[in-house]
Amino acid sequence: MNFPNPLNRVPIIYFVLSQTLFLVQFTGNHGKFGLADARRIDNPVPKENKSPDPFEHLKGKPPPPRMQRHVGNHGEIRVPGFIGWCGPGLSIACQTEYEFNYTRDRLHTYEDGLKILRDPSCFRPGKFSIVAGYYRTGSTLVFNQARLWLYLATGGENFYAGWQCDNVTQLRTEDLMVSSQKPRTMLCKLHSLKNYFLDAREFDHLLMSRRSLRESLCSRMLEGLFCKKSLPSGVKRNSDEYWAFLKRCMTEKELFEKEVKKQCLLLMSTQASIYHGLMNHDMCVDYDRSLEDHYESPRQEITKLAMSIGICEEAATHPGLVQFVQNMSGHLGANEGYETGITKMHRVFNDVAERTSKCARLDDILKTIPECQQWQKGRSVVQSNDVFATLCNNETRCHQNLHACFEAQETATIF
Repeated sequence: MNFPNPLNRVPIIYFVLSQTLFLVQFTGNHGKFGLADARRIDNPVPKENKSPDPFEHLKGKPPPPRMQRHVGNHGEIRVPGFIGWCGPGLSIACQTEYEFNYTRDRLHTYEDGLKILRDPSCFRPGKFSIVAGYYRTGSTLVFNQARLWLYLATGGENFYAGWQCDNVTQLRTEDLMVSSQKPRTMLCKLHSLKNYFLDAREFDHLLMSRRSLRESLCSRMLEGLFCKKSLPSGVKRNSDEYWAFLKRCMTEKELFEKEVKKQCLLLMSTQASIYHGLMNHDMCVDYDRSLEDHYESPRQEITKLAMSIGICEEAATHPGLVQFVQNMSGHLGANEGYETGITKMHRVFNDVAERTSKCARLDDILKTIPECQQWQKGRSVVQSNDVFATLCNNETRCHQNLHACFEAQETATIF
């Protein structure tokens, strides 16, 4: 009888054992067949940092929690008037994670400025500020820079910021289960002011924004906002006819020229209605930011903004504080989709080549629309807005208030 040599089976036995050992190791590190746990060996769970928090050491108390939630018998508080807002008692604090980490790590660079800013003689909490710039003019940048200043000034205590603020009284008085003794400081962003809102007279500062008409139109076009409100009667959104019309509107010369004029008048009307409402209620704009001026002199414009919301000149011109706001603004522009629940940021079209190639045809069309050309040449200031002139026509009160407001602005912003 011939018996097989057992040594001939060694390679087979070695292969089976090695594969079994591999499966045991793989399952132990990754769960069953490596699918149960998404963490890989080369990306382990970070170890908890046991080092003391430098913010706690410097300020004598820990920084505010990233997510501020007050949960009672009915779960998380949801206040209808505060949807889209941040602040204590709501679902999220008014500070992004990037801003929180920057503050924690670099507080020493502006701590002396923070002491000036938080002194009662420099800033009084309890003010309600509004950013009401018209579309695609950098109003979100103004909103975020104001948010940064106000968060620095209040330390986030009883500070709220958000989108839309129609119910002013509710925003002022709603019980949010917050124990702070500081008066409520608030900031909101919108694109129009209703008369009943102006009648309430419960806001303290109003900020506007403007931009070269050509650049505002360019951004709206790149964002895909052209033609969508010019649909022929009976055409349903997202139908084949809808997409066919949008294509025609953007390519056919006559349709596109009509759309440019319509978009121009929309922007002019939005600015005009805000200013006209304010003039008729004897109110002024505290600060009207030109985005081009900000590009040219960002630090000066950041300082003007701070002073327009009640911050003293010593803090508003402090190099460390101004640098903080400038750095955070740069981060927002480069990370438009980052924590938008706080920042309200939308898509930013910064590609110069794209703007040049796709928006060049706007230039010749704007020259054929006299009212738009006049506003463009006037750097989009309200005094060159023909729609506002029509609204304000024969209204002595409107003209007098506009003149007085701009005189006050010029006096307040001389450095």
